[in-house]
Amino acid sequence: MFVTLFVYRLVDVIQAGFEVVPTYRSPHVTITFYDDVDSGVARLLAVSHRTVSNPACSTGGRMKIDLFVDLNTEDETGLPWTYLDQAPDQSVVVPGRLIVVGAGSAIAIAEVIDVAADGPVHVRPLPGPVTEQRLTSALQRV
Repeated sequence: MFVTLFVYRLVDVIQAGFEVVPTYRSPHVTITFYDDVDSGVARLLAVSHRTVSNPACSTGGRMKIDLFVDLNTEDETGLPWTYLDQAPDQSVVVPGRLIVVGAGSAIAIAEVIDVAADGPVHVRPLPGPVTEQRLTSALQRV
């Protein structure tokens, strides 16, 4: 999940020579270029844009999210999962540890169940509200 978003006008991106391809899913378009990555990114950043905070990464001033995960994603284990690279600080994502997970207004305190070598992480959300006091209390019981 990206904490900061770069928002471009479609016309500006096309006028700068980029190809915009619809994906019909999120993200809704792919911006393509054919030069090397560093040159392409530099050209894209030179296009007029605005920078905004990703609302999906906000906890509304509640608590810092340790691992961005869509709590509705479940695999055959029946647990929500995501990839380790979705953690701002990967060192806190350790099996058995309680962390704050989620995105946007859907956050939870969860136990890290496993972290696979190739990156997938399973978590078990705990029922109830997410508060600093509750997290501290839960950590004391572990």
